Amino acid sequence: MGPRAVGTRSNYSRMLISAGFCAVAQLDVTERFRETQAAWMAQVNDHYEQLVANEGTGPVRERQRDQRVQLRAIDDGLLRRAIFTAQT
Repeated sequence: MGPRAVGTRSNYSRMLISAGFCAVAQLDVTERFRETQAAWMAQVNDHYEQLVANEGTGPVRERQRDQRVQLRAIDDGLLRRAIFTAQT
C-alpha cells in the first residue's frame, strides 16, 4: 500500500535512536499526504488520454490502481506519513 522498499519491523523513532540520534520528534502529516494523493489522482484522471499517449495504457492504469489502494489504506488507518527530526 505504501512506497516500495520501506517496510521495516521497527519504527523510525527507534531506528533513529539506535543510529545515535537523540531528541527524536515526529510530526504526523497524514492528512496533508491524503490531500496530495487525492489531488494527484484527480490530475491523472483529468489527463488520462495524454498520459496514455505518452506512457501507454498499462503504466497509467497501474498508477491509478496504486493511487486508489493508497487512498483506501489512508482512510482505513493503515497508511500514514510523518516527518521526523532528530539531533546528533
